Amino acid sequence: MDRQEVLTRIEQFVFKEVSLKYKGSDLQERFRQLFLLSDSYYRLKARLSAGDMEMCDLGQVHELEDTYGEYISEEVLKSLRNIPSLTIEEYLARVKKDVSDYVLSKTNLTVDQFEKKFLDSENFALSVSSAKKWADEDGVIRSDIMETLIAGDYDAIVKEIM
Repeated sequence: MDRQEVLTRIEQFVFKEVSLKYKGSDLQERFRQLFLLSDSYYRLKARLSAGDMEMCDLGQVHELEDTYGEYISEEVLKSLRNIPSLTIEEYLARVKKDVSDYVLSKTNLTVDQFEKKFLDSENFALSVSSAKKWADEDGVIRSDIMETLIAGDYDAIVKEIM
């Protein structure tokens, strides 16, 4: 089997293992993203990219399933059970804190000047709108990529303010 076939087989193995232990209705929706984000998946890809792993026989595939597949399964299960969540207010406060820490350290703006620029920024308004869309009926944002969402808003607002 070539590398891609091995990765596909490991993904199927991990999905089977995870689906035996996790019965949430969000499994299908979240599995692939969590699989691809797991640290053990990156280690597996690095191992497969090593010169001696161009092709794998069935024995090697089973060995990879037993080692990397088990670790990936554990990581995916942990992530499925621990969804990062913030209220809309907490999310926006986190974005504001990150932006203010950076902008105030890199510019001569006063806190009041920063506050005005921040609240008047078009990207802050877009962040508020996005946060409301992402939130459930209780006003809570639940996302496996919370840090990425915050970083995206942070980058856009910082670029606009500076």
